Amino acid sequence: MTTSPATSAAEHSLRAALSDPTLRILASAILVATVGRGIFLTLTVLYFSRFVGLSAVEIAVILSVSSGVGVATSYIGGRLADRFSARRLLVGMVAIEGLAIATYTFAANFSTAVAIACIAVGVNRGANATRSAIIARAFEGPNRVNARAVLRTVTNLGIALGGMIAGLALLAGTAEAFRAMMIGAGLVYLLSALHLRRLPARVDAPRHDPTSPLPQRRVSPFRDRRYLVLTVLSGIFGMQFGLAEMGVPLWISQDTSAPDVLISVILVINTLCVVLLQVRSPAARTTHGAQERSS
Repeated sequence: MTTSPATSAAEHSLRAALSDPTLRILASAILVATVGRGIFLTLTVLYFSRFVGLSAVEIAVILSVSSGVGVATSYIGGRLADRFSARRLLVGMVAIEGLAIATYTFAANFSTAVAIACIAVGVNRGANATRSAIIARAFEGPNRVNARAVLRTVTNLGIALGGMIAGLALLAGTAEAFRAMMIGAGLVYLLSALHLRRLPARVDAPRHDPTSPLPQRRVSPFRDRRYLVLTVLSGIFGMQFGLAEMGVPLWISQDTSAPDVLISVILVINTLCVVLLQVRSPAARTTHGAQERSS
């Protein structure tokens, strides 16, 4: 069986990128955490609907409120990463997210579910912002673009693997199986947090010298109209995640005669398609070519 030039180039790029110790730590930690996230995404909506007894409207409210909290915490996470140790901040947020995911199993009503979701989504978005700050400090130029591409690929592979594992709970179809799997997903996050402690000190923000006569000038992104337009469009396009995470599981379980395990199958297919299209897309090849020309 022959390997296409594009696939060989992607494999070579991936191996070369993972030779960097910082990227290797981030990639392995993200792979572990996203296995837990794949389990979470596959099971949570169906757990709320079938075993907690929440309606589709209540689940939609939970998603909307927690997402709003996530918008705020993503900004806060980025600000905190510039003032405190980004390593410790990321470790703490990932650990809290894992605990929150495990406590979903104790949500017995709508109010409790909203509170837990706000914590879980809030620290998740804050951790994403903190991780972005770490990537910005750990890599420069084309290496930063390549690092983000590698981590995005690892993220989708981890979610696909988690979705496959969650299929076992869907096949069992019992509340006990769902709870055990979701608690396991939370514990996986704790393992990821422990691994992130190995990140080097250079990913932390440089200490500000209050005696310096020339304070750094900061440019607000809110003054860049193109950036704001792109952010709004990205938010609109991101609405499809809500449909995939909530709409599809509810539709399959309530409006079709298909087995619940199809939820896991669709999640796995979706994430694997993202990985394959990311590797083979013209944009990915252009980025790879730009990296070669700059080296």
